[in-house]
Amino acid sequence: MLKQIGKVLTTSLIAIIGCAAVHAAETRGIVESFSCNYLAGKDQRDLDKAVKFWQQSVDKINSPTLNSYFATVLQPIRSTTDFDFFWLGANPNLNSWAKSSSDYVNSKEGQAADARFAKMSKCTSNMYFSEPLHVGLTPSGDADGAVMIAAGCTLKKGKTMRDVMAAEAPRIKQSKAANTASSIYRLTPYIANTPIDVVYLIVYQDLESLGKIGTMQLTSKDWMATGGKFAETMECNSGLYSTNIVHMPPNPS
Repeated sequence: MLKQIGKVLTTSLIAIIGCAAVHAAETRGIVESFSCNYLAGKDQRDLDKAVKFWQQSVDKINSPTLNSYFATVLQPIRSTTDFDFFWLGANPNLNSWAKSSSDYVNSKEGQAADARFAKMSKCTSNMYFSEPLHVGLTPSGDADGAVMIAAGCTLKKGKTMRDVMAAEAPRIKQSKAANTASSIYRLTPYIANTPIDVVYLIVYQDLESLGKIGTMQLTSKDWMATGGKFAETMECNSGLYSTNIVHMPPNPS
């Protein structure tokens, strides 16, 4: 599998998934997710080959907008998911997604790359708006294997996104005050066939960083005291995943 690059992943997530609107007329960032299972007889070796072919194909498409596309493959470390792997792709806004998608699907290279994936996996897809809540990782330092906690949440009866933001606010404030070396993003459905109302992506530099931050939080009375609001507002299922970058914008900042 491709080398896991935690620092670069974080930089790209800051630049793309958590991108602020380019100007008032643009939307928030767009994230597309593909949840995939291997076809019979296929495995990670076939995924590696399909990813490499996709990378080579995208490099041949003359599309500056497509070059700004960020993509990573997630694979379960600890999760109850029935899927074998996930593809997360991100654009700065809806216009960027539409242009890059058009350039890709209307090219022979893009069609060939999709056909390669179709021969080894079956996927379902959803699209989300993204919002950065806490960006605590920096692009400096050595490249390490980033890991991500992904939590899918459904609102309890009578609860709204206003309740969600009220529930998350104390923990985001605590994360910023402690300057934790993690980044947190909230995704909300745009075009999605899913019962999930909110998805949280929490990115850590590596497993050791997750352990240190998790220990600090779970042994903090203030941190634990804020958990009740989440439980009152929504029910969440989470999993831990490895991240493997397959495409990133040049010179992210």
